[in-house]
Amino acid sequence: MTGSGAYTLLSLWRSVTLRSDQERSKPWRVVMRPWRQETGLAPRHRSGRLAAEPDAAGRPDENRSGVELHRGAVTARADRAKLGGPVRAQLLALALLAASATAAPPASSGDTAPGFRTLDVGAKRPAWYHAPKPAERRPLAVFLHGMCALPEWECPVFQGATSSSWLLCPPGPAACDGGGAMWVGTGLELQKRVDKSVSLLSTSEPDKVDLGRRVLIGYSLGAPAALRVALAQPGRWQRLMIVNAGTEPSAAQLRKSGITRVALVAGEQDTTAGKLKKTQKRLSASGVEARYFSMGKVGHYFDATSAERLTEALRWIGADWPGAD
Repeated sequence: MTGSGAYTLLSLWRSVTLRSDQERSKPWRVVMRPWRQETGLAPRHRSGRLAAEPDAAGRPDENRSGVELHRGAVTARADRAKLGGPVRAQLLALALLAASATAAPPASSGDTAPGFRTLDVGAKRPAWYHAPKPAERRPLAVFLHGMCALPEWECPVFQGATSSSWLLCPPGPAACDGGGAMWVGTGLELQKRVDKSVSLLSTSEPDKVDLGRRVLIGYSLGAPAALRVALAQPGRWQRLMIVNAGTEPSAAQLRKSGITRVALVAGEQDTTAGKLKKTQKRLSASGVEARYFSMGKVGHYFDATSAERLTEALRWIGADWPGAD
C-alpha cells in the first residue's frame, strides 16, 4: 500500500472507531499528537509529512518514524504519509476496514479462561488477572492489549508470565465502535486506567502483589502506550516488554524512566521484527540489558503456538530481580 493509501486507512479508521463526535471531528494529527510527543516520535512538518526520527547518533533515520496499528491480522503503516490519496487507495482502505471490523475474535478469546479472575475497572469490560504459581507475594506484570481487542482475547496468550508474577490485563480506555478497546488517549487517561487496575488488584489480593517490582508489557498498539506510561511514571516500572510493535525506546528514555531490562519480541513475518532486532542491538551497545525473542514464522497475530513461544521471553523478563530470594 502507498503512503497516502495507508494514511487514508488510518483516517477512515479514526472516524469509524473513535466513539465520541468530539473525537471524530479532530484531525488525525491532533488525536495522535500526545502519543507521538510522549513516545519521542519526531514532529510533523508543515506539509503534513511525518519527520524522520534521529537514530542513536543523531542522524535522521527514515525507517524509524511511523505508527503501527492492527485489527486482527490487518496492519497499516503511516510512515511519511500525507492525508488524502487516489480513489483506488481510499477504496482499498475502506475494504480493509470493513474486513477487520467483522473479523472473528482470536482463537484464544473467551469469558471463562481457566485460572483467570476479573476486576470491575469502570469500563464496559473488566480487567482480567491471574495469580502466580504459587499464589504468594510476587512481582506484577501488566499487559496492554492491541488495537480494538479485549483482555479476554489476548491475556491468556501471556499466561506464561504467571510462572513468576501476577498477570494483570486491563482494557484500554478508548472504545471501538465495532467492539473492543484501544490504548489511546491522553497520557493521564492511560495512567488512570493502569493505576486503577493495579490498585484494585492490590486491594483484592492484599499483601500478595509486590508493587516494588513491576513489568509493563505492550502488544502492538499497546506497546507505545506502555512506553508512555513508563516515561510518565519514572521509577514505578522496572522492566518493559514490547511485542509486535514499531516502538523503539532509546537508552536515554529507559534510564530516565527507571527501566533496567527490556524484552523485544516479534513474529518473524511481522514488519516490526527487523526494527526490534536493530533496537535490541542498539540498546545493548548502550549498556541496557535487552534481548530479542522470536515468536517463529508468524505475522501480526497470535496462533495456537504463540503462548508457548512467548514462554522464554516472559520468564526472562520476570526473573533475577535484585534482592529477590
